[in-house]
Amino acid sequence: MDRKQLVNDIQDAAQKAAIETLAPAVLKDEGVADKVASAGVLISRTLDKVDEAVEESGVAQVSTARADGRPHAMKELNQPAVPVVVADLCCHKRSDLSSCEKCIDICPMACIDFDEESGAPVIEKEFCLGCELCCAVCATGALASSRMALPAQKMAIEKTARLFDVGYVTCSQTRSSNLSASIAQVPCLGCLPRELWFSAIFRYPNLQVYLPVGICEDCPCQDGEQMMVDAICDAEQWSGRRIGLEVEKENLDFMVLKQAAEQVDRRGLFTNIGKTARNIYRSNSITDAVEQFNMQKARMRSTLSALRAQDQERWEAKEKAAEEREAAKKAPKKVMFDDRRALTEPRRMLTDIFIDDSWIAPQCKVMSSSTDATVCDSCGKCVEACPMGARSLRGENGTAKVEALFCVGCGLCEDVCAKEACEVFETSADVLLEAARLGK
Repeated sequence: MDRKQLVNDIQDAAQKAAIETLAPAVLKDEGVADKVASAGVLISRTLDKVDEAVEESGVAQVSTARADGRPHAMKELNQPAVPVVVADLCCHKRSDLSSCEKCIDICPMACIDFDEESGAPVIEKEFCLGCELCCAVCATGALASSRMALPAQKMAIEKTARLFDVGYVTCSQTRSSNLSASIAQVPCLGCLPRELWFSAIFRYPNLQVYLPVGICEDCPCQDGEQMMVDAICDAEQWSGRRIGLEVEKENLDFMVLKQAAEQVDRRGLFTNIGKTARNIYRSNSITDAVEQFNMQKARMRSTLSALRAQDQERWEAKEKAAEEREAAKKAPKKVMFDDRRALTEPRRMLTDIFIDDSWIAPQCKVMSSSTDATVCDSCGKCVEACPMGARSLRGENGTAKVEALFCVGCGLCEDVCAKEACEVFETSADVLLEAARLGK
């Protein structure tokens, strides 16, 4: 039996049973509460038959869609927020030799498959939960969120951390009306890549995760919890900082606005000086007030000096970067880079931090690839297949070279190379620094 037809039949049966049970009571306006309870029991029994019907039809994955205790479990099968497929970035679309099946392996509903003709991923919309775990495991960005792009998710998380003493981030299963304005919600905490966690933790040490006890146990996307743990562990190791965890709603605190030192601008400094002067005028103790004013003035001068120093450093950094870019433009180019080169959002998040804080790069790890020049026969198959456009043929012998800034270690070059000259490995993010500084 077709899965879609199976689900529709079950839903129709449940709705019909509820209508037949409730309609007489509603018309007579008698015992509505009792009838509602009876209808709930009847619907529950109908849903209990889902597993049996699924086993008989051989579609075992549908049974995982049942979330016990949640009234809209069946409705989630028709979740409209399905990830967007960017077929040209998919390894399977670019070559039938690709061994990557990460999106299929992670999908809790087993609703992703590859098209037999094109090789591109296809998502069965009627079964997708919108957890976006497939987006997190796809290194090339072939699967992207249709609700909120990764940069927008990052901005929402950082905004919460900027505005409040403690910035919280939670998943969409935490359904509560009074949380929406004070906490950043994402489809699943496992859908956030480690680069985003690192960027947020590095810049905002007041960030915390809000994860109520047992919420992941009742969620069909249980793999998301382990993905979140792995990503946060990497981010904490890279940044040298820790992210807090809150499991009780009563302990959430987002009433106090954050007054971070980096948020104080020059106008705020002079406003504070004016307030201090008014306090002196109104003070009964002139001596104490003058002393306080001098201390305040000294602090303001120190802060202004720090701001000027920061401005000077940023100006010098911009000047140096501009000079390096001009020099790179004038330098003779041995190779024309592939027009298909694409910088993924996770990689962009790293380079944005490395440009200002290059010292942190050695602590971070990225996936990359290399080519053994002694084995490479310059066939160009890896260059043609690379979805990121990170490979090109260079040099006198035309050996395949890799642009580390764009290579995400998807492994497609290994799959298509008949000579086994390509190798994917994890390395220090130092390899990204030079290209990031030159703005390539």
